[in-house]
This record gives sequence, structure tokens and C-alpha cells, in this order.
Amino acid sequence: MLRKNWIKLGGSILSGILLALSFPGFNFSTLIFISFVPFLFTLRNTSPKYAILLSWITGIVFFGISLSWVFNVSNFVEGILYKSGSILGCVLLVFYCAFYFIPFGLLASLCIRIINKKSVIKNVFIMFFLTIVWISSEYLRGIFFTGFPWNLLGISQYANPAMIQISSFGGVYLISGLIIWMNLGVFITFLQYVEEKNKRKYRPHYELIIGIIPLALSIGYGMNQLFSDNQDHEKFKVAVIQPNIPQNEKIENIRFSSIAKNLEDLSDSALRVADPDLLIWPETALSGVTTRYMRSNDDVINRIIKICPLLTGVIDVEIKKDEEINFYNASILFKEPLESTAVDDVYYKNHLVPFGEFVPLSNVFKFLAPLGANFKSGKETKIFQTKKSPLFSVLICFEDTIPSIATKAVKMGSECLINQTNDAWFDPSYQSLQHMAHAIFRCTENNVPMIRACNTGISCIIDSKGRIRQSLNTQTKGFMIANISIDKERTLTFYTKYGDIFSMMAVLISIILTIILYFKKEIRS
Repeated sequence: MLRKNWIKLGGSILSGILLALSFPGFNFSTLIFISFVPFLFTLRNTSPKYAILLSWITGIVFFGISLSWVFNVSNFVEGILYKSGSILGCVLLVFYCAFYFIPFGLLASLCIRIINKKSVIKNVFIMFFLTIVWISSEYLRGIFFTGFPWNLLGISQYANPAMIQISSFGGVYLISGLIIWMNLGVFITFLQYVEEKNKRKYRPHYELIIGIIPLALSIGYGMNQLFSDNQDHEKFKVAVIQPNIPQNEKIENIRFSSIAKNLEDLSDSALRVADPDLLIWPETALSGVTTRYMRSNDDVINRIIKICPLLTGVIDVEIKKDEEINFYNASILFKEPLESTAVDDVYYKNHLVPFGEFVPLSNVFKFLAPLGANFKSGKETKIFQTKKSPLFSVLICFEDTIPSIATKAVKMGSECLINQTNDAWFDPSYQSLQHMAHAIFRCTENNVPMIRACNTGISCIIDSKGRIRQSLNTQTKGFMIANISIDKERTLTFYTKYGDIFSMMAVLISIILTIILYFKKEIRS
């Protein structure tokens, strides 16, 4: 019995490792289609309590490996209390994300008992049921407690443009569903083979074929979309600056003048090479605090915007009448050399990073904040435009991992998305590649291009079909000149119009089917 439990534990760990290897940083993306098979085999003849434990362990191994870069943030925290708090916060994040493996694992352990060797229809129903349970879990992880939809299964396919075009219907969650569906088809096929190997009677395993068909159809649809892409696009030219400032220097503000000089020199070089319609600096590009009303770099900014508009990330400070101070992670568009910038040209980051930019119950858990202060979140989506640019919206930092923020902006009229970020908190690591992978899905979901301006990270141009057109390597200093294609005749995608209705329906249907199966005594222990 003990040996059997160790084998089950090994299977769970193996699945967690295979899942992690499927994601950016390791890039064995094809593994994702069989990664759950060892885990599903461990759930055979397993009690519900043990199934819960095995599911959580699989999730911990997966997130522990794929999110290992989050622990790098502790390198920039001084003092044993803050450093310990940041490490604890990272551990809690891994444990929390792993929790969402449990509903799928628990229900899978119960459904495996009723797999029928003779009934393809019943087995396909089980595949459908467990697929929507998984989609539901991923969707809920993306919205609960402000949401953390990092490394959803579908993200592993970021480099497969043909497959991911169907995200324009159901978002990245639909890609995750295809992956789970395929895993279940493979598992049921192997399970039946194992159970029939000592018998003479075999039957064709239609479950595997049924598992492959949706995948093949999605690739066929994607190929059609890629080859029939409308080439009648308007273009506007941008210059993207990647200053590559180490995070410790930004925090300690020990090179304020050289940071500004770095931005100025790179900007001058870019402006000499081309005549862009917009110059873009990354998130919190200027060291220290810069507000709409107090700027120590007016000379540089005013000189640049005599040539072209400048979009830059800043830390904006609001001082209220009662002397309360609010900090905002902001993006400001400078179009004309004025003493102050209109409020309409400022975007405040809507979705803050928990335990990074703010701490829930901050009076109790303040020591868990790496920055030592709470930022305020913005409430509005802003649409920017210059004389020569299309309508565009800004996503700051990890906001490009939140589907609803991008969708709302495009629905309001944005024709292009701009992500300003600073991945120096986590470099060197594969976080930058994972971050870029998430951004790709905001393009395919909404059929719009994206410009990414990173301090380190991966500055790049992503077209409306999720293809990388130009990029700068992470941890390199430089600039990029690019022509962005804007399809003026494009129509809103199904996903842009209706958002996560597919995932919300999955939640509702999975709850209803769980209740029905329970009362029919199909999934009782």
C-alpha cells in the first residue's frame, strides 16, 4: 500500500514537471497535450481526500517551477522582516494558485470510476464535463481576489499562431479547454488499453480520435485566418526605448541623472534614425517620483515633444487637502510643451499587483509589501490619440495578462494596445518570455496589434494575429523603430463583444452537471 502511494505521488509530481516544461522558458509546448496523463492515472482507485492532496501537489510542483521567478523580487527588499515577508508572499502565491487544481482532480477521480469500456458516448460526456470544470477553475483564478491568470494552459501555445486564432471566440480559456480535452482523450485511450491488455477483445478507441478532431479543426481555422489576413492596413511609425536600467538602481535612485541621460541619448538616437509619430518610454521610466505638475526633466521632455509626442510611464503623486498622499502607477502622454498635462492624457493603472503594489489588509500585512507602500488603483480606461496615431490604450505592467482590461479598451474604440512594463524586478529569468506570451493573446482575442515597451523584459511589436514582428532581447539597451499596421475595416471579434461569456457558461454548466451527477449517485465516493 505504501509503495502504491509513492507511485501515485510520483505520478502527480511528474505531471507538474511536464506542465512546467510546456511553458515559456522551457518551450516544450507539445508536452502539454499529454502532461495530465500521469496525474490522471494516479487518481484511479483513489479516495477523495487523497485525490485532493495529489491535485494540490501537482499544482504546487507546476507553479513552483513555472513561477519560480517571483522569488527574485526578494533581492530588492532590504531588512529581514520585509525580505521574509516577500518570500512568504511568493510561497503563498504558489500554494494559492495550486488550489485551483483541486476541483478538477477531485471530480476526475470520481469520474474515472464510471468510465465505460463499451460506451463512447458516456466517455465523451466525461471528457466534456471535466473540460468545462478545468475551464471554470482557470476562469475563477483569473477573477477571484483581483485575479491572477498567469500561466493558464493555453499560454503554452503562444508560439503556435494557427492554433490560437480561435481565442477570438473564447479567449485563452478556449485554448486551455482544447488542451484538457486532448489530455482526457489520450488518458481514456491508455486506460482502456491497460485494462484490456490481458484480454483478447479490443475495440477501436474513438475517444482519441474525438480528442484530436477539435484540435485539428482549430488549426485549420487558424491557418485560414492567417492566410486570408486583410493586407489593406494603415500604418503609423513608433520608436520604442528599452533603457535596461537595473532594478536596484531604480529603487535606490543612485543614478537619477544618468538614468535620465540614458533615456535622452536613446531617444535622440531613435529620432535621428527616423521621424516617428510616437516615442514610447517604459513603465516608471523616470527614476523617483514624477507628477503631472512637478517634473525635473522638463527640458528633455519639451525638446522631444517638439519633434513627436512622448508616452512615458511615471509614478504620479496626488496630495489631498488633508495632506494624505496617494501614489499611482501612471502613464502620461505629452503632446505639447505645456507646464502641465491635461488629466485626459493620464492613465492610472487599474489592476495592481497584490503584495507588490498593494497589500490586502495593509494595516496587518504591510511587511509583505516589497515597495513598502500601497499604490492606489485607477478606475477608468483611457483612450489616447495624437495627430498621426490611431486610437490606443495603455496596459501597465501585468495588465496585459488580464483579458478583460484589453477587451474593454478595444470595445471602447482602441485600435492598438501599448504595454509599458518593467520586468527588471525578475530578470534574469524566463519571466520576461512568459509575460510576452500573455500579451500575444490580448492581440488574438481582440484582433488588434500591441506595442510593448519594457525597461528590460522583451520590447516587441505583436501584430493582430499574435505574431512577433520585431523585438529587442531582454536585458539589452537599445531602441526599435517600427511601422504598426492598423486595419481600419476590422470588425469586433466575438470575444471583444461578449467577453468571457464562454467561460462564465462553463462555470454555470459545470455546477449544474456536478449537482445532477451527485444526486444520480454517479460521482459519490
